[in-house]
Amino acid sequence: MFFIGLRVDFGSAWLWRRIVVAALATACVQTVQEAARRGGYPARLARVSNAAGREFDLVQFIFAACGVNRIAVAMVPQHTQPMLGSPAKLAIRSLRTSDAPALAAVFSESWHLAYDGLIPSSHLNQIISRRTEAWWASPARARERNLVLEFEGKVAGYAAFGAARSRSRAMGEIYELYLGPIYQGVGLGEHLFEACRHQLDRAKCKGLLVWALAENTQATNFYWRRGGRPVASTVETLAGKKLEKIAFTWP
Repeated sequence: MFFIGLRVDFGSAWLWRRIVVAALATACVQTVQEAARRGGYPARLARVSNAAGREFDLVQFIFAACGVNRIAVAMVPQHTQPMLGSPAKLAIRSLRTSDAPALAAVFSESWHLAYDGLIPSSHLNQIISRRTEAWWASPARARERNLVLEFEGKVAGYAAFGAARSRSRAMGEIYELYLGPIYQGVGLGEHLFEACRHQLDRAKCKGLLVWALAENTQATNFYWRRGGRPVASTVETLAGKKLEKIAFTWP
């Protein structure tokens, strides 16, 4: 893993100086990301944070430069790598039939965490009840494009992706990306997201599309930090409740 880091201590600097430093930092980050992609490594913005620990993406950073003190860019090889400064390992691989029990549990737990109170409970329970171990073990899953993330040898999450399902400039789409509740908030989702992008890049799917419920702020914030920008929205009615969905895209 390669990092380029710089520390910015704005103090009482004039606003113009903050903007200049922010612009230079942004150019540095974008240059490294482009070099990483050309070299076959999916680069990601690892952290843009202030002293309080609040994270920003590059666009937010430029317009909220005050107080930002660190930028780190990571060139992350795919598949297995150290995480969180510990000897623990993560691995991202294709779905196996033997993953079915763990994936059924991850799906149930993650969907309850994400959608309890958003999706009417009767409809949510119906969705979860259909994702049984038999569903995950079906040969149909093996024909789909799915990735499983293992952490310390245990299934921690999964993602499903492929060709965009709606008319859009984006050719690729991540249909689902979920982690078990105990694995959320520690950076694992970033690796799973970038692994999907890498696979779509290899398939020459230009552009990426992801849909998320507007009220699922954990998901919308995640995709915003990953560089996605909202380009469209629609309203879906589930069990009589209207829910807004937002489309995020990447070039």
